[in-house]
Amino acid sequence: MTKVLQVGKYYPPYEGGIENHVQSVSEALASQYDLTVLAFNTSALTTRESVNGVRVIRAATLGRVLSTEMSPSYVRWFFKLRNADVIHLHTPNPIGELACLAAPSRARFIITYHSDVVRQKLLGRLNRFVLHRLMKRADRIIAFTRRYMESSPVISRYPEKCSIIPHGVDLTELEETPAVREKAAALRREHGARIVLFVGRLVYYKGVDTLLKALVGVPEATLLIVGDGPLKRPLMDLARRLGVAQRAIFLGRVSHEDKLACYRGSDFLVLPATHRSEAFGLVQVEALGCSLPVISTNIDSGVPFVNQHGVTGLIVEPGDADGLSSAMNRLLDDAVERSRFAAAARRRAEDLFSRDVMVRDMRALYSEI
Repeated sequence: MTKVLQVGKYYPPYEGGIENHVQSVSEALASQYDLTVLAFNTSALTTRESVNGVRVIRAATLGRVLSTEMSPSYVRWFFKLRNADVIHLHTPNPIGELACLAAPSRARFIITYHSDVVRQKLLGRLNRFVLHRLMKRADRIIAFTRRYMESSPVISRYPEKCSIIPHGVDLTELEETPAVREKAAALRREHGARIVLFVGRLVYYKGVDTLLKALVGVPEATLLIVGDGPLKRPLMDLARRLGVAQRAIFLGRVSHEDKLACYRGSDFLVLPATHRSEAFGLVQVEALGCSLPVISTNIDSGVPFVNQHGVTGLIVEPGDADGLSSAMNRLLDDAVERSRFAAAARRRAEDLFSRDVMVRDMRALYSEI
């Protein structure tokens, strides 16, 4: 059986877009390939386990410097596993990239390019040097959208190697169960008829500060904020200063069932991203799969590809609180338009962003190389 090594960062239950993607791909391919995932642990201990049929090695990590994991164990494990038939690297992952560069292998080499390194300028320059070396060696480079591929200063130089495979989710996991339906109804009873939803990590590029400012101009609406992160406290302070603390409900991390209840119980999702670090916006796919309209921003990434303006929702300019307020009021006041967007949202999720479609295209790519 063909041996495949997935070179990722962390692995669920650690939460993150790359982590969820690696898990989704690995679980779908594990029955067809002898598949191993190499990831970082969150402690100074290396563990080996089977997770839903996937062999996962979590390498001991000593800490992080400049958002980069310090893990000699990770590199040692890569050297042990590099004789796979296919090595599939997920970037950004500086240590994983250096390991792939330092340990040449005869394996077929695939890179899934999740996003550019945007904010760390010095690290970004070093990262690009390493990545260009790896891109030249790669058999295929996977991007989630053509727009992101064409706008990236890195992978736009290798269009002949790029394959566009959008990230997909298991739509069956988004179905509305009786328990989810009841929890969604409870949210409506508690928070009223005008509920706006945000789901994601509370970090700078998500634009939650803009969303809170926009909420000032959306009277009688409640904003549910699902997720945690380093900006939680500053954002709560901002909500108080803006006078919307009673209407901005920070729910923190919630269970999968509770998150689905938020999707099902809200009027629409808002992804107010301000930087292209938000490369795709997987929460948009989850919302579409739950037949929920989306308001997102016109950042230079794959985000505007997922949500179509005037079809599945609305798109506003990043950082424009007034424009976001207008869009939110428009959808809250127009139930007919929301219903039309909701129907188109589910169709788009089924056509482009289901896990079945993603896995089909991934298997075809593996077979091709």
